Amino acid sequence: MNDVDRRLIQDKQDQLLTVAKKAMAQQEEIKKLNGEVSRLRQVLRRIAAYSTPDELRQNAEGDYGLDYDEALEMSYENIQQEAMSALQSSAL
Repeated sequence: MNDVDRRLIQDKQDQLLTVAKKAMAQQEEIKKLNGEVSRLRQVLRRIAAYSTPDELRQNAEGDYGLDYDEALEMSYENIQQEAMSALQSSAL
């Protein structure tokens, strides 16, 4: 094997190493993004579990000691706060 062949082999090895390092960095980024997606799904599940307006109308007084209008307003504000908090801490 001559010097030219050795140089070509070394260049290819260097290129493969660079590609492998980039792939590993992308895998780490994908892990982070998957974690972020999972966290945002949890927020959406919490928001989806809020009482509907009809449920609030029927149960606000007994469950929360609030009249319907106040319970609806507080629920709306809580949903907004959940969404804003999720967006502020989001990497997406």
